[in-house]
Order: sequence, then structure tokens, then C-alpha cells
Amino acid sequence: MLSVERVRPAYVQVAAQLQELIVRGDLTAGQRLPVEAELSTMFGVSRSTVREALRLLSSQHLVETRRGVHGGTFVAAPDTGLMGDFLETGLGLLSGADLVSVDQLIEACDLLEVPAAQLAAVRRTPTQLEMIRKATTATERIEDPVERYEGSNGFHASILAACGNPLLNLVATPVFSVLRTRFQRSSVDATFWERSARQHHEIYEAIERGDAEQAGVLMRAHIDELRVLVPGGVEAVRRRTVGTGSVEAASAIAAATESPAAAGSATV
Repeated sequence: MLSVERVRPAYVQVAAQLQELIVRGDLTAGQRLPVEAELSTMFGVSRSTVREALRLLSSQHLVETRRGVHGGTFVAAPDTGLMGDFLETGLGLLSGADLVSVDQLIEACDLLEVPAAQLAAVRRTPTQLEMIRKATTATERIEDPVERYEGSNGFHASILAACGNPLLNLVATPVFSVLRTRFQRSSVDATFWERSARQHHEIYEAIERGDAEQAGVLMRAHIDELRVLVPGGVEAVRRRTVGTGSVEAASAIAAATESPAAAGSATV
């Protein structure tokens, strides 16, 4: 059997070449593309094929059409909100199909949010620090566990916003959002929220002091609180922290083994 690549429809090939030019930077945001007739000549295809290609690129938010005297087809400006939504949708599909496990999502959170907390400690502005402080106390007066669960997202979002790296923020936010959907919110008991609130305060104080190392240590322990809710998570945290002398991790393990919500809280 010969190994060959199937010939794609002409409009897909045209769209792929234009997409490559956009991604490579040869066509930049706001730049007007040649008119249909010119593109048709350049690619050696019909104008209807060009229109199909442009429709495909428009559906991918790579180009946009403007009407009027100065209208035409232009390269769209990157939208981080759309990119984040696409990533969250893709991760959600993978997670829902069990192609990505809860433990893998938590591991990704650890790899992304720990350095974010460290960077926030040294890069945050006074305004960003105030946003973290407000997010830290926002859920304290909420008694409903579901509302409190939803409100805790603001704390993580404010730290990601303060880390000074928009790429880290773009990637970490969808990962955390998908992870949150995999936990049965109402099954987490009150002691979990008390520990979570205390940890939020401790992380905030480390960021306020500019203590990057401690902010990272505390954020990792905070994420371990989620890890121990996953079946087998307590043992995973114990193995990872053996010999490290981490008081925070030890506390997470002890709390998890005592909590009735530690077993079966994650939808896996």
C-alpha cells in the first residue's frame, strides 16, 4: 500500500496557504487582502473557490469582512478571549471523553499556577495586588457551597492577571476552568472551604511581601488540596513530598485523610 496524502479541496488549500501567511506574519493584523479577482489569479482557481476559502478563514476568526467604500477582507486582530474559549472548549471535550484525566489537569495546573504565583509576587502592581486582596476576601461571607466554589475562581484569575505573562494567563485559565467542572461542588465539606480560604490569605500575604519562593510553595500546597480529592491522590501527594519536609503538603495530606469528602469528590 502506497503512503500518499489525499488531495484536499482547492478552497482548503487556498485557505491553508493564506493561514500560513497570517501565522508567519507576512500578512499582519489590519492588513487588507487582495480582491477576489486578484487572489483568483494568484492561486489559479475560480473566484467561487476564493470565496469559500475566505469564508473558512472567517469562521476561524483569521479574517473579517468590512463593508463600504474602504471595505474588503482584512486580517483580523488576535483576540485572546476567543483563543481562551477555543482552548477551554477543546480541553473540555478531551476531558469529557476521558482522554485527559483529572490528575493530568491538576498536574497542568501545578505546572502553570505555581510559577504564576511566583511571578505575581515580584511583578504585581499596586492595583493588581488590590484585586488579589479583594478576590481573597470575596467568598468569605458566602455560605452556599456552589456559589463559594464559583467565586473562588476570581482568586486564581487575579493572580494569573498579575503574573505579567499573558501567555501563561491564556493557557492556565482554561485548564483551571475545565478542572473545576470535574469536581462535584456540593460534595466538598465546610472544612475544605475553611482551609481553602486560609490558604488564599497565606498566598496573598506572600505575594504582598514579594516572597516568590513562599508564594510558589503555598500555591502548590493549595493545588494539592484538589489532588487529594481524586481517588489515589493522597498517596500521590505523599510520594511527591517524601523527603521534602513540606509542612504545607503534610497538612494537605492530613486534612484529606480526615475529611469525609476526600473520597469520590471528583467526577472521573
